[in-house]
Amino acid sequence: MAKNPAERLAEEIQKPESSLEILSCEEMRLLLGLTKRDGVMRSFVVLGAFAGLRSAELMRIEWADINRDEREIHVRPGVIKKTRGVRERYTTINATCARWLPENGKGKIIPHTQRAFARRSEKLISRMRRVMTRCKIAGVERWNDWPQNCLRHSFASYLLAVKQDAGFVAYQMGHTSADMIYKTYASAVRKSDAEKWWGI
Repeated sequence: MAKNPAERLAEEIQKPESSLEILSCEEMRLLLGLTKRDGVMRSFVVLGAFAGLRSAELMRIEWADINRDEREIHVRPGVIKKTRGVRERYTTINATCARWLPENGKGKIIPHTQRAFARRSEKLISRMRRVMTRCKIAGVERWNDWPQNCLRHSFASYLLAVKQDAGFVAYQMGHTSADMIYKTYASAVRKSDAEKWWGI
């Protein structure tokens, strides 16, 4: 028997708060500024936040997979997360991603071992905390480490708010379920904030 609306609402209220970690526009601008001279970290930040690539995909993808002329990134087999549905995908290089992405290099975009990359990330996080503290920017406490999946969650939330097309966002992220995208990200950010994000 179907539940009445009051019962469904009561269940929704009892659910734990979402654990989505979404960057503010201010935090993203800081990250872009702090990675200005570090092409590896800049690529990691830009491709995660403006193209929605997973951290594991970023560790495997190569510059040859990025086609600026066609404005797309080929997330090929061997790079993409293994799921039951999507075996590879082409992700759009939108205007914001194109504006901030460093020039193509050769080989892997992240040419480091995971341990070496973690050390590099730790330095960036430390600098981020110092700048946020000095400038009195809220949220510094969550930067003890990378906020969990913050780049990808930010991408999905801001893209869905602007496009209002869960199917498109699901495809860009390599998901098979538009319903899951809508349920997870639909009310995460305001449209006005999303417009600022894509205007960075």
